[in-house]
Amino acid sequence: MWAWYPPHCPHYANDAFLTAALDDGAPWHYYLDSKEEVLPDGEDWRRMLDNEVDGVYAEQREHLTHCVYMFLGAGMVLRERNEGREGRATQRALEYKHLQHCAGMLVEGLRHGADTEKGWWDVQTKMPKVYYDQDC
Repeated sequence: MWAWYPPHCPHYANDAFLTAALDDGAPWHYYLDSKEEVLPDGEDWRRMLDNEVDGVYAEQREHLTHCVYMFLGAGMVLRERNEGREGRATQRALEYKHLQHCAGMLVEGLRHGADTEKGWWDVQTKMPKVYYDQDC
């Protein structure tokens, strides 16, 4: 969830996000194509993190889990700020449009559940490029 964050920035809720992948008994799967035919290898990940690839596709469960922990991370920032601490985060982490998108994804996920053939395991999300212009 926070792999591209500058190392000096707090990685709120990241450990819980990564642990959630194991709660289903299988790691999240990513693909270079929406047809779920091409798995990225190490070089593909390097190219993606260097913004040389348009992005990868993620499973629905990864996207919805990301959204849950985005809200938890934003809540952790607010808690720190309310307690008089700095509560630093990148602009993207607290961007209203991003949080609004995640709220919509979660509502749709709750509304439709497993209505599709694969539901939770669906590959339907194309992840964006890496935001290296962010700081906290």
